[in-house]
Amino acid sequence: MRRLFRHATLLLSLWLVTGLIGCAGGPQFETLSVQVTPDTPIEASDDAVLRVSLDDTSENEPSTVAESRMERPGNSPYTATLRYDANAIDSDRNYVVRAELRQGGRLTHAEDEPVPVFAGESETADPIIELVPLPRQSAAGE
Repeated sequence: MRRLFRHATLLLSLWLVTGLIGCAGGPQFETLSVQVTPDTPIEASDDAVLRVSLDDTSENEPSTVAESRMERPGNSPYTATLRYDANAIDSDRNYVVRAELRQGGRLTHAEDEPVPVFAGESETADPIIELVPLPRQSAAGE
């Protein structure tokens, strides 16, 4: 009889824990489509890797919320899809999207300026990142 009671208690406990886990809710994944357009067309090499990230820049050290990596992205322009947990986005924080292209193990292109996202309720268009070749030239041509 005690054995039956123990099994029943164990099964009831497992059922309650499973129910609580289900109620706690998990991540609510959403996607952000990002257009990556270089200032001049790029014919990426066979070893090229395009990295696009969604970063929280509210602190001194930015943290990455989502990242997309495309190996051998082909010819520009590019479209990247970032999958992120919408529950991790805080309206009081600052978020940007960034992009970089590596070829031959070297960083050859990066965004001209990080592009802010989630800054307002009215945002509907996909963010567009402009890639520029590195090293960047200063305005004075130095």
